[in-house]
Amino acid sequence: MASTTSPPISVETGGAHDPMPQADVKKSPSSDAASLFDEDALIIDAQAHHAALRRLSRQVRFSDAELCEFTPADLPVGAVWDGLFYDPPVLAMDSNPVTLRIFGTVVTIECIPAIGGFPPLISVELALLRSVDHHVLVQLLRDANPMLAREPSHITVERFIRGVNEYFREIYDGTSLLRPKEFLSRLKVSDINPGDVVLAECVAMMEPLNGGGAEVAFEIATIFLLSHSET
Repeated sequence: MASTTSPPISVETGGAHDPMPQADVKKSPSSDAASLFDEDALIIDAQAHHAALRRLSRQVRFSDAELCEFTPADLPVGAVWDGLFYDPPVLAMDSNPVTLRIFGTVVTIECIPAIGGFPPLISVELALLRSVDHHVLVQLLRDANPMLAREPSHITVERFIRGVNEYFREIYDGTSLLRPKEFLSRLKVSDINPGDVVLAECVAMMEPLNGGGAEVAFEIATIFLLSHSET
C-alpha cells in the first residue's frame, strides 16, 4: 500500500477510564497492486470487483453514532480506553464499546488450531480500502506502543474461538445487500478467500506488555463478505 502523510490521530484518555501505561494460510498475490490517489479514495482491484464498486464506495463511509459503530476515520475524539468497566481496556464511548467498521481486501485468512493452552484462533490480514482508515488504526497501535518498529502495510484482525464446536460462526453473506446479520445467510471460514472484500466489525482491546507500553488488538465480532474476487 502506498503511504501518505496524515495528521496524527489522538484518542482521549481520562481518569478511571485509562489503562495502565504499560499494555493452513491462504494468501493474495496482488493485495498491494492498487494505486492510491488520495486518503479517501477506494483502494481496490477494480477489475476483480467492478460490479460492487458503487456499493462499496457508499458502505466504507457509513458510521452510526447511535449504535456506536464507526469507520476508523469517523472515530470520535471522545473515544477513550475504558479500563473501569472492561478488563482488558477497550475503546469505548460513554462506557459503550466502539464497534470499528474495518473494510478491506483479504490478504491472508488463517485458522490456527488450539495449542499450548490457547484456544483456536481465526486471523485475517486486510489491505484496507481507504488509506485514511489505515492511518487511524496504525496511530492507535503507535499510541499504545511507541516502540512499534515500522508502519504495517496491512491490518490484522483476529479472535480466539471459544465454544463447544470451536469454529468461528459469525460470518455472513452481504454480497447482495448489507443488512443486519439476522437477515443474512451464514457462511463458513472456507467461503472467504484472498482477494475477497469484507467488512470486519471489531472491538479494539489494549493489553499491557511486560517491557512497557501496550499492544492493541482488533478483535473480530462479525465478518461480512461484501464482494468475491472475480479474478
